[in-house]
Amino acid sequence: MKVVDANLFASIASQLAYKNTSSVLDQRTMVAFYGVGTTTMNDLWHKCERPAKTKPEHLCWTLMYFKLYNPDDVMAVLCGCVKNTLMKWVGKWTDALANFSQKVILWENRFRNAPDDVWCLVTVDGTDFKIREPSPFHKGWKSPKLEGSGIKYEVALSIYSGDIVWIYGPHKASKNDVAVFNEKLKDMLGEGYMVETDKGYRFVSVDKRRTPQDCESFAEWVEKSDCRARQEHVNHRFKVFGILKQEFRKHDLTAHGPIFRAIAGIVQYEISRGRVMMQIQPETKKTPGQYSTSNYYTKKDIVDI
Repeated sequence: MKVVDANLFASIASQLAYKNTSSVLDQRTMVAFYGVGTTTMNDLWHKCERPAKTKPEHLCWTLMYFKLYNPDDVMAVLCGCVKNTLMKWVGKWTDALANFSQKVILWENRFRNAPDDVWCLVTVDGTDFKIREPSPFHKGWKSPKLEGSGIKYEVALSIYSGDIVWIYGPHKASKNDVAVFNEKLKDMLGEGYMVETDKGYRFVSVDKRRTPQDCESFAEWVEKSDCRARQEHVNHRFKVFGILKQEFRKHDLTAHGPIFRAIAGIVQYEISRGRVMMQIQPETKKTPGQYSTSNYYTKKDIVDI
């Protein structure tokens, strides 16, 4: 029996992508086809609870399906199997990867690398993904961000480590980010803790959030800007996978949640291996409720500086 390692995945994935060559693809091309490199493929194979009777090819099929998201008939041809077989193994591996995400996306990781006296540990934002217009039509699916139908998830990142520490959803895209936050995460923060947000959360209770204007120095404003930029970068990394960037074509929207959790787990696993956009170590520390509107920085103030 062959030893399953990164070299085996490199060989299988290369032959799957380029059927007429035995040469191994470079990692850049590998990521273009699968969204991850062969080291991550191998780690996922060994760390997930694998479906019974599965083969490494089935994981490759699933990652290629997530990344390219061509029509199912086209994907079956690319994978060299019939559609029913493809969808069977994509479904099984989606569930396995979604379960794996629960092992790597951990709320307690918000404390990793954080000083003991810090009371604002995470950034939070909602991210929307396109879906096919549901039938019957319901305006609740309308996403102001996408100008079409969408599905929403709440995502929180650790400020001090860059880890994804919380995902919550799916929700109808019209649901306000504040309503989603108040539903669960607000009560999970703990007494005295707050979150860093964008200005869309200004109606959240002031003892639970810090918006971009809640700062009293240019250095603090820059730190907050960096935190929001990293949050947007992680949202972008979800959409590296075509299944989250393109319009989700399935009518059964219950399938979207496991797919998002699977991909979020993959992204977090890569973050844990060092693929963090930027390391942020904020130096400014404030006490909750310390801000006054007379001290808020505005966009004009920053330009003037």
